[in-house]
Amino acid sequence: MIRQQQNPNTPLTALQKVLAGVGVLTLLVAAGLVIGAILEAWNKPQRLELPQKVSDKRVGRVVQRDFLRLQQALNLSYDQKKKLADILEKAALENAAIENKEYANVVEKIMTIRRARWAVDKEIEAILTPEQVETFRAIRLAQQQAVDNLIRLTFTRAQESASEAP
Repeated sequence: MIRQQQNPNTPLTALQKVLAGVGVLTLLVAAGLVIGAILEAWNKPQRLELPQKVSDKRVGRVVQRDFLRLQQALNLSYDQKKKLADILEKAALENAAIENKEYANVVEKIMTIRRARWAVDKEIEAILTPEQVETFRAIRLAQQQAVDNLIRLTFTRAQESASEAP
């Protein structure tokens, strides 16, 4: 097929105008997609991994679980996630020390754990927005009620076993 040289003064046909417009539009869309992908990659924070300095694997799993649950429930920003990871890691180390310490009785140990938990909760609330604080408090209340029920059940069973023993 031999292509004829078009005279610059010759007007374009309607088809040529449409094809030229589609070509320009295609280039603009492609450029927009590329620019959009670059901006998204530029603004997207790195995936945050919870530090794993906690030596006790069980405690580390609990910290990881709490971190993931709070991250999802509270819709945290990247900076909030970093701060939460630090708070939970420090709390895990403190909880491990509490677990390893000897106490006069179970109630003393439970109260020590609760005081530590309340301190951690205050630290977490300090990094949250007011809306997130309300959600966080609801989560913690539900967790505390579940723990209270478990403690009550454990003590009830222990008392029943003690009364049945000869």
